[in-house]
Amino acid sequence: MTDQTTARVTVRLLKEVFSRFGMPEVIVTDNGTQFSSAEFQEMCDANGIQHLKSPPFHPQSNGQAERFVDTFKRALHKMKGRNETIEDLQTFLLAYRSTPNQTINNVSPAEALFGRPLRTSLSLLRPSWHPVGSERDRAMQEQFNRHHGAKKREFFPGEAVIVRDYRRSITKPCWTPAQVLRRHGNCLYDVCVKGLVWRRHANQIRSRVAVARNTEADPDLPLFDTFALLPPTAKDATPEERILHKEDHPNHALGTQTPTVVRRSSRNRRPPRRLSY
Repeated sequence: MTDQTTARVTVRLLKEVFSRFGMPEVIVTDNGTQFSSAEFQEMCDANGIQHLKSPPFHPQSNGQAERFVDTFKRALHKMKGRNETIEDLQTFLLAYRSTPNQTINNVSPAEALFGRPLRTSLSLLRPSWHPVGSERDRAMQEQFNRHHGAKKREFFPGEAVIVRDYRRSITKPCWTPAQVLRRHGNCLYDVCVKGLVWRRHANQIRSRVAVARNTEADPDLPLFDTFALLPPTAKDATPEERILHKEDHPNHALGTQTPTVVRRSSRNRRPPRRLSY
């Protein structure tokens, strides 16, 4: 709300509306000085907006706006005496925008604009339906994970893990042993670190792996991925690593084989008879 009706204030308020809903094709106004100013006309010309003015002394030409002004004044008059003008205004706007209207195919103004009904306190009285978008999002997520090879990280309460510790440095955090307490949603976990409860994302948690037996691990491990400590398997090895592995472990069965004896024919060979001249 504003207590000024100058052209500059009007243009500023309209630009705020345009930033949310986009620029209209046509604007219909009365013949107020703020709408007849050169600044307002420049704004319309710069944004490709057609400006239509109603005839003088004929408010019926802009009846839709005049009707809303009357509805707005009567709603504020009913809320008079509460001394909460801003809150009353928001309450009225929510009720007006979420009420179905016969002139727009029995849908609310908000649903006609956004393509979906607004969720209000009355929505709690209706049974909750399974959203259609969740199945679509799940299918898209599975396709993305299958295409990019993403692996789901899941931890369970009581599991021993290591989490990122940002107490010493934000740019170079360390890994600190912890224990999973509970899970929130798909990726958030509460972990216990020396009596303190931290909240970490699944990307900030790794399963605890013993670096070496009979060796006490440092509580502040350097920042590297835990899976790098695991020995590479044949499935994860690169072609170069497979070649080196074959060279380090040659096939000993080749050294035990006996040389193959070449067998030649023992028949009597006769030289060919040639014609001599």
